[in-house]
Amino acid sequence: MSVYAGILLLFCTIARAQEIVPAKPAFSVPDTNPEIYTHSPWQSPKGDTVMRFQCGDALQIIAYPDSNGFPRGTYIIDNDGYCDLPIVGFTKVTTLAPEQLEKLLLEKYTAYLPRLNLVVRPLYRVSLLGGFYKPGLYWVDPRESIWDAVQKAGGTQREDGISKMRWERDSKVVTKNIVSFYQSGASLFSIGFKSGDQLLVTPKPKLELGDVFRNDVVPVFSLLISVASVYVMYETYSRR
Repeated sequence: MSVYAGILLLFCTIARAQEIVPAKPAFSVPDTNPEIYTHSPWQSPKGDTVMRFQCGDALQIIAYPDSNGFPRGTYIIDNDGYCDLPIVGFTKVTTLAPEQLEKLLLEKYTAYLPRLNLVVRPLYRVSLLGGFYKPGLYWVDPRESIWDAVQKAGGTQREDGISKMRWERDSKVVTKNIVSFYQSGASLFSIGFKSGDQLLVTPKPKLELGDVFRNDVVPVFSLLISVASVYVMYETYSRR
């Protein structure tokens, strides 16, 4: 019996040695913070400001899976807060949050496109003026950044254009320090940008030292030489 007991003990030892032990992860994955997802995507991170449709602005409708057809488009909001939407007609949108308008449109359009998915986005009026490759007036999603807005205008003509850019509202400078906002990628909504604001950059090209000497110093120096020559000639002929 001792032999059988020894063999049984040996098998038990081997089985324990081959027992699968769960491997520890190489790094710990932190628990997802539920607070990050408690607010609306159209709400500021602090939850104190909610993005709304504004009179004189516009809204964009993106439809899936048919992204090129009905009811895709950009629609202007009039001074009374109404927007003329396909099939639905004039709708008071300034009293609705984007999610509410999405739900309303899905209910109206389901009869025409049963599998339709919609995304509704408010759009700001942004002026990009001066030394941009494509200066002009643009509709910009307020969740986009200054980087996105500058990209719509093709970037700045000057290499140091970002540092020379200024943000204006009602003909007054809001800030000349655009670089920090540009680098952070923060949304226009989160930094306090409002519809109708302007981004301006000087169109005058950056001049190197050689350009300054050629454009400013040389003409003045030539003028002085010309004046001196005329004076010498005058003195010469006046003494005869």
